[in-house]
Amino acid sequence: MGWKLSAIIIKTDKVYDDKEILDSLWESPVERVDDVTFEDAMHPKDNFVHIGYYKNCFILTTYVLELVEKCLVKEIPVIEQIFIGLFPNSVIGAFQLHSSCNYFAYSVLENGVKRRVKNSCDGEISVDYGLPLKEEEEFFSYRFIDYNNNIMYKMPTKNGEFEIYEENQIGEEFVSRIWSKFTGTELFYDDELLNETYFHSYKFEIEEESKDDQKKSFWKRIFGK
Repeated sequence: MGWKLSAIIIKTDKVYDDKEILDSLWESPVERVDDVTFEDAMHPKDNFVHIGYYKNCFILTTYVLELVEKCLVKEIPVIEQIFIGLFPNSVIGAFQLHSSCNYFAYSVLENGVKRRVKNSCDGEISVDYGLPLKEEEEFFSYRFIDYNNNIMYKMPTKNGEFEIYEENQIGEEFVSRIWSKFTGTELFYDDELLNETYFHSYKFEIEEESKDDQKKSFWKRIFGK
């Protein structure tokens, strides 16, 4: 399946009014629109943001003003500093995924320290920072280097056999597994989250030029153009 995702998830007991979150992150006016399930919210429209809570986690999905992309670096950008202020002593994850072009990226920040970041598109790794997470370790047991010096994975199948994949072909598996660090369940197997949990939805009033620039920036990050 071609999964797509752009999300911030924070392990926390704190619950805020949506307006407090929105006012902390953006100055643009927003309009409340119909709630949607997470399956719809996880790949939001360009000028939308979705906010919800699930299993002691705050979750926000958006592409607006590159909020998620800005967290996918080894530094701690202003946007993550805002989240640290709102949710101190917490674990903060940022995830993006676009399986159709083998793009995957994830970042984990814990107690104000950036622990892990990986950002890869179509086999080109732009960031690989920090020690592997516990959730990554099983995948590494299947890893090997082929005769062309490429990183490959010999993944087990349900019938007890194995299939060979390049790392960028299983990026969604990394994202799904690391997501479980927050909710306890792998993302793509969590029917309760995907289909039964509804998120508040907001539409931003963004100038057309800003939306065009936003699209160009996102696709430039993925494809380099």
